[in-house]
Amino acid sequence: MKAFFGWLLNRAVIYVLLVAAIAVSVMAWPSLADLGRETMGRDELIAEVAAVKQDGQDYLARAAKDARNLPLETLRARIGEREERRAELEKGLEGQSEEWLAPYLPSRILEQKSDEIEIAVIDREIALFQAALEPRAAAAQAAAYVAENPTIPTMRSIAASRRACISAGEAVEQFDELSGIEKAVRNLLRDESENLAESKQTRCEDLKRLTQRREAGIAAARALVKARDELKGLAAEPLPETLSKDIASATLRDILLQALAALIIVTLLPYALRVICYYVLAPIAERRPPIRFDGLQSPFRPPQTATSSISLPLRLRENEVALVRQDFLQSTSLASSKRTQWLMDWRHPVASFASGMRFLTRIESADEAVIISAFKDPLAEVTLLEIPEGSAVVVRPRAIAAITHAAGETPHLASHWHIFSLVAWLTLQLRYFTFHGPARLVLKGGRGVRIEAAEHGRMLGQDQVIGFSTDLSYSVIRTETFAPYFFGQVGLLKDRVEAAGDTGNEGGVLIIEEAPLAGKSGIRRGLEGALDAMLRAFGV
Repeated sequence: MKAFFGWLLNRAVIYVLLVAAIAVSVMAWPSLADLGRETMGRDELIAEVAAVKQDGQDYLARAAKDARNLPLETLRARIGEREERRAELEKGLEGQSEEWLAPYLPSRILEQKSDEIEIAVIDREIALFQAALEPRAAAAQAAAYVAENPTIPTMRSIAASRRACISAGEAVEQFDELSGIEKAVRNLLRDESENLAESKQTRCEDLKRLTQRREAGIAAARALVKARDELKGLAAEPLPETLSKDIASATLRDILLQALAALIIVTLLPYALRVICYYVLAPIAERRPPIRFDGLQSPFRPPQTATSSISLPLRLRENEVALVRQDFLQSTSLASSKRTQWLMDWRHPVASFASGMRFLTRIESADEAVIISAFKDPLAEVTLLEIPEGSAVVVRPRAIAAITHAAGETPHLASHWHIFSLVAWLTLQLRYFTFHGPARLVLKGGRGVRIEAAEHGRMLGQDQVIGFSTDLSYSVIRTETFAPYFFGQVGLLKDRVEAAGDTGNEGGVLIIEEAPLAGKSGIRRGLEGALDAMLRAFGV
């Protein structure tokens, strides 16, 4: 029950953090009156913005009527007022864009979209008034001319005036055809030449004036009709559709619901993946070919007694050399010969250095005891494994506290890579080290090391296996029960060690560390997790 309430509290904390990360500015909520508006979803917000947009469209329809009827000066004044209002709205929009959660709070979104719609309405209203200025000016000018000239000369009066102009011109021509004496007498008596010329000029000017008056009157009438048609056809452009659709993909309520959905998915997804891994992927992994060490499958019987202890007296034999780690060398005989050996095996310098088998004490002494015990790790115990000649054991070098071999020789250590094996990747161990006999290994482990017979095969945790004889095969198997894995108490796969192929051997050696995590805190393992995984991959 305590674990359940702890889990529930953990989920609640995660949800609160998700909400706080998305909507921390809600702490400065405008007012309780806006609380209902702030809970609007995106669809409701789109409908609200569409209503504001429709109001703007209706306003433009009324503005089109005003443009047809307002005087010129009023139109110009209205344009100035609308330009000032537009500048105010743009300044306000700049301030809104700087608010942190403005794109997600419905009240801020609605305020911003309303301002954007009003700006679009003002732009179209100004364009409407500017389009009305010219026809309104033309109509006023034409109306003024018609008021001053309510009538225009008819075609009949113009025709009569034209005939009079022509007749006066013919009279001048006839007078010019007279003889010089007759024209002189007539001019002397009646100034006939001057009178005829004056009459022609007067009558032709009357014709020209009547013609111009008629043309000007017709042009004014046409201009008035055209201006009225243009004013009648004035209409504002429709507002863009994007004004009511270009809205944030999520509002605050949508974000809260998405955060809740994300919390549910984050909570349930690992459990769904565990079901898939347990019932689908793990059985596939089980059927993959195991790792075998062909050519090294000599039968290996475990010793009758192989219990670990806090300290181990290692008695050296004739022509035998011991290599002991400094932190496990408790005491030695005064008669023994000792010197430093830098690495366990110069053919594998990296593995020797990384596993701790470096700066070793090399001891040579017949029938002298060397006491092996950990004096830095209070939970470490040691045990002795003797590898007979012709046999080999897979061991991780990190588990070795000391090793003995024949004098004048080096430890017989070999490296085996299994890069193309799926089992190697599943266990995160791509390389294996085999130690060949005759040799004795002093193995260390947290709370002890157990050496036992594999019998008909064993399954155990991956961190526990530190070695096995080469007459066994190494693979993975699904953990025994589903419920502990489902609730995260155990891992999905365990190690499986059993007889290799058709050897018929059921007595291979399995080396197990009792408590691999003894003395290791979770924080330390977390900081060194990457290094541990790399060392494991390289077989160390």
